[in-house]
Formats: sequence, C-alpha cells, structure tokens
Amino acid sequence: VEKSDASPVTVGDFACQASVLHDLHMAFPEDSFIAEESSSALDDDDELAKQILVATALSDIQQVKQSVDLGKDYLHWEERGKRAPRVWCLD
Repeated sequence: VEKSDASPVTVGDFACQASVLHDLHMAFPEDSFIAEESSSALDDDDELAKQILVATALSDIQQVKQSVDLGKDYLHWEERGKRAPRVWCLD
C-alpha cells in the first residue's frame, strides 16, 4: 500500500499500530489516540488484512480494523463534548 505521498505502508506498520493501540485502549479506555494509518486500505485488500491479522495477537480482521482506527479517535472529540484526559500519538 502507498500513501498519497507515495511512501509505503507495510504489514508491520499496520500490525504495530493495531497491536499498540489495542493494548493502550484496553489499559486506558478513556484516553484518545492519534496515529497515521487508517483501515480503509484493508477494505479493498483481503490478503493484506489477513497478513496483518497473522502478525498480531488480535482475534479477527474486524478487531484489526477497529484497533487501527483507534488512531483516528481525535476526530470524534466534538461528538463526545469533551477531550480525553490524555492523548497518545503513535507514528
């Protein structure tokens, strides 16, 4: 997968983001996260999604996608009416 700036996004990029954000969210459910990747690329590439699942300890592809997208949580601050007590940035 390549980003709009033509830089590559690897299985390791997705797997790391999914794993780290999942574990942080489990430990700190009130916190918010900012991260680089989005699961939208996985919607169009089942093989990539399967490779990422194998590289994580997550239970299924849906959990991988949800965990990756925790990095976009900051987009929902206004919907909740408040900011999180702590914000983590993963790059």
